[in-house]
Amino acid sequence: MDRVLYGSDATTAGGARAAERWAELRHRLPLTDAELQDIADNVAPYLR
Repeated sequence: MDRVLYGSDATTAGGARAAERWAELRHRLPLTDAELQDIADNVAPYLR
């Protein structure tokens, strides 16, 4: 999980917000809350 970096090129068509996109991702992927939190907390090394 430490190698997974969340990113999206999804548009905001229809007024969807990032929080809504994240909720959809959580619903679709068979990951635990802890795994999803690990992904959410990952930051690309060049952004640190």
